[in-house]
Amino acid sequence: MMATIALQFGVAFALMAVAAVIGYLLSRQKYRNESAAHIAMLSGETAKWRRRANAAEDRARSAENALVRERRKARR
Repeated sequence: MMATIALQFGVAFALMAVAAVIGYLLSRQKYRNESAAHIAMLSGETAKWRRRANAAEDRARSAENALVRERRKARR
């Protein structure tokens, strides 16, 4: 039982090491400007979606606050 767990851990570690080496080699390639542009584009996309999510949250919060104000007015 312990041997299989150790074996699985070793295989996973080896695969992670291979992935790290591949990533390092890819990051040192000549065409890293292209990949940097690609990464910038992707991060821009995620920033756009984050902004949209934040705007939606703000709208929801302001609607909730308006409801609370209405309830307080009704209570008075």
